[in-house]
Amino acid sequence: MADLIPWQEFEDEYASLFSEEMGAPPKSFRMALGALIIKDKLEISDRETVEQIKDNPYLQ
Repeated sequence: MADLIPWQEFEDEYASLFSEEMGAPPKSFRMALGALIIKDKLEISDRETVEQIKDNPYLQ
């Protein structure tokens, strides 16, 4: 699946949505998309997604 996505194109677009002067630096687009895919595939909440990623090295 990773080979099908033009990561750099999306990373550039995603990074442009964040300000360097405000807040914490953003996570990478790849990490954000991965979390959304996990959440969707497992049909779980945001909180459960974080717990699953923390607890399961395969998902990391």
